[in-house]
Amino acid sequence: MFKKILLVLIVLIMAGAGAGYYYYTEQLKPVSNDQAIELFEVSKNEGLNRVVDNLQTQGFIKNAMLTKFVAKQENFTNTYAGKFQISKSMTPQEILSIITDKSKIYIEYFDVKILPGKWAKDYAAEIESKTGISESAILEKWNDLEYLNKLINEYQVLTEDILNDNTVVKLEGYFAPETYKINKEHSSIEEITKRILDPTEKFYLDNKELFDKSSLSVHELFTLASMLQFEATNRQARPEFIAANEQQLVASVFFNRLSIGMKLQSSVPVCYALYDFSDWQECEKNIAIDSLYNTYRYAGLPVGPVSNPTQSALSAVLNPIKSDYLFFVADVYNNTGTYFSKTFAEHDKYVKELLGR
Repeated sequence: MFKKILLVLIVLIMAGAGAGYYYYTEQLKPVSNDQAIELFEVSKNEGLNRVVDNLQTQGFIKNAMLTKFVAKQENFTNTYAGKFQISKSMTPQEILSIITDKSKIYIEYFDVKILPGKWAKDYAAEIESKTGISESAILEKWNDLEYLNKLINEYQVLTEDILNDNTVVKLEGYFAPETYKINKEHSSIEEITKRILDPTEKFYLDNKELFDKSSLSVHELFTLASMLQFEATNRQARPEFIAANEQQLVASVFFNRLSIGMKLQSSVPVCYALYDFSDWQECEKNIAIDSLYNTYRYAGLPVGPVSNPTQSALSAVLNPIKSDYLFFVADVYNNTGTYFSKTFAEHDKYVKELLGR
């Protein structure tokens, strides 16, 4: 009789152990087969026990108590504030290995596209669309004298010339065109401004010897490069002219005009003087506008940059070539290139042939 009772007890114990093991393993399996990645957030100063409770509440694990036991056994103890990418198809162990690893914190990025030749107001609109910071607030920041003086102390490329009262946007011309990946957690206008100024500073420092050798100031060089950005591409010039790219040749025309006191007469700064226009021909028709950006009306360079130039445009003004050209006209209709002339008569002939006027 005793043997029978013992046997029954053993069977019951084994059944209980089996049931317990089954329950244990089942509770540590994934909640579902749904592999969709979701963001799970750990708040600041949340301990592991609270985090695990939240995992169960949000449906990522089946059993908080057993998960805490596993965490203790496998030494998952640290917690870090942030968002983590997990799914309900993961085991508690897999989830624990992610949420206790600082390097697995999810960082949300967005792109800010600083396109070549665009204006600061275009970039402000782009930043507004990604951050919600208003375009007007951004432009106001880029004209704030206290902020600008702080930047001048931080960036060697920025000089007091940018503080001119007659410029529209004082940081115009200094934003390096490229696509920037911005960390959403670090997306204040100050942080984004630093990101889009840093490559310009690097270019300046890398080419400081050329900047120092130029007869133009840093601000004047950026202003001239900003004109080239619109006036010429970076392609090879037509073979009947000279073995150089168009930007270098256009730069030579501007340098030649500056050296003899001849007005630059570029419609590009006129566009900037208008600031709002629907067609480039409006710039051609408004060359009498009274603005310090208007190089038809005022000699020398415009009061400040009229676009944000690429490094190729900056390189063209830093590495000027010699030519005898004083005029140029681009074939805007057939895109056959830019035509250069030494005399007005030759230039007028090209204008009539290419533009029909």
